[in-house]
Amino acid sequence: MPIRSTIRDVAAEAGVSKSAVSLVLRNQPGVSEATRRKVRAAMETLDYVPDPALSRIAAHRWKSAGVTSGTSIALIKPTPTSGAGLLDLRWEGAKEECLRLGYHVETVDWSPQSQFPSLTRQLYHRGVQGILLPPLRSGMGFEETDWSRFSIVSIGRGRDFFPVHAVAPDAFNNTRLCWRNVRELGYRRVGCAPLSHGPMIEDDAARYGAFAFAQQLETARHSRVPILTSNLQDKAAFLKWLHRYRPEVVIGFGGNQLGWMRGDGWKVPEDVSYASLHAHEYSDAPTAEKTAGISTTRRELGKAAVLHLDMLLRTNQRGLPDPPLTHHLESHWSPGESCPPCQS
Repeated sequence: MPIRSTIRDVAAEAGVSKSAVSLVLRNQPGVSEATRRKVRAAMETLDYVPDPALSRIAAHRWKSAGVTSGTSIALIKPTPTSGAGLLDLRWEGAKEECLRLGYHVETVDWSPQSQFPSLTRQLYHRGVQGILLPPLRSGMGFEETDWSRFSIVSIGRGRDFFPVHAVAPDAFNNTRLCWRNVRELGYRRVGCAPLSHGPMIEDDAARYGAFAFAQQLETARHSRVPILTSNLQDKAAFLKWLHRYRPEVVIGFGGNQLGWMRGDGWKVPEDVSYASLHAHEYSDAPTAEKTAGISTTRRELGKAAVLHLDMLLRTNQRGLPDPPLTHHLESHWSPGESCPPCQS
């Protein structure tokens, strides 16, 4: 069994101290770029790989020592909008996880007029080291901001792509999960109505792709119902599609479509069944608890984002990552009265 190289071996090969090697391994400041290059070259020469068991022990000691005590994380929370209730669940979960890990939390209300350059300067002078961002869009001053002093993670991705780590729902696999459960209930003529935002966002494409993939694999061409991708607010287009194709079950985007169907005289599930890609998400919808579909874990999204941010802070990873990573969370199927086993 080959003998594993140690930090002492790396330090001797590079001609530096063991503490310098430790700082490089943990991506800590206080080491020149020239020293970092020497250490990395020595690690490659010796085929050095950190011992995961020792790393876990060190991490446990570090955490037990209360390294997060006094460290501040800023939660950049959007001001209330029509969809703010969903985001609030994310921030609630994020705050709970921050407090559990021992961080000091600063909640910052974000308005459409806010700009990142001035905000981040204020946060830096208040001692904030980690920032949890909302879904980003153009016009926020992101490109003009110096992010090198912060560890940053976004809860979700917005219409425009920015090079930050993010935690987001797995739109593609969640859509496939909904399709699979509906098919297992015996439905064969499935109407897919994911609709789309205006302008479209990445998740819209993922949902459409998942439905197209599922239809191609499992549905005969003559029995496929065209996928409806009209705007989320286009009630007329949805009802026209429903009357024309009359599917056994509709897989829709959210609570609005169920209300449209009932308002147009359709009995659910007697005339047509319904499953939502965002079931149990709209707490103010009177039928929310009866709707079958995918239960997205908004609170868990916030918690997962904090865990990712915690890792960046502990390993001293600051600034914009290259490459940025997206951690996708899968949700689960929730049975409901709107989509019982197919009787036909």
